[in-house]
Amino acid sequence: MESQPKLRVNDWVGVLGRYIAENSSGKFAYGVRDCCLFSAGAVKALTGVDVMADVHYSNARGAVREIRRFGGVDEAVRSVMSKAGFEEVHPLTAHRGDVVVADIPKPAAGIVSTDGWYAIFITPTGIGRVPLSHCRLAWRVG
Repeated sequence: MESQPKLRVNDWVGVLGRYIAENSSGKFAYGVRDCCLFSAGAVKALTGVDVMADVHYSNARGAVREIRRFGGVDEAVRSVMSKAGFEEVHPLTAHRGDVVVADIPKPAAGIVSTDGWYAIFITPTGIGRVPLSHCRLAWRVG
């Protein structure tokens, strides 16, 4: 049974800005600081919902195993977001803080930036930004 997502927290714009700032530097590490955990962390900061509660891995091998279990990044993100009750929307209608998927160059989960025009991703080389128009999938958060 799908649960209903919580509304965004008060001052969600400030929360989102602080979350992005706090996560804009640091070393990429699967299971600690990667694209899926970055996106899921934003959802939790904005709504209190832990969409990754049932997904566990601590290294690249574990991340690949989980992604394969779901059938790929698209299906992994779709599964955890829909299970938590978040609605899939067209990427060009995504708002600040919504979760998105884009190919950068491989499929990756990210969030819509505070300006609403870009999506932000955690990559092995740091923070990546792409125009929202490059995103293929999106989910409304809160």
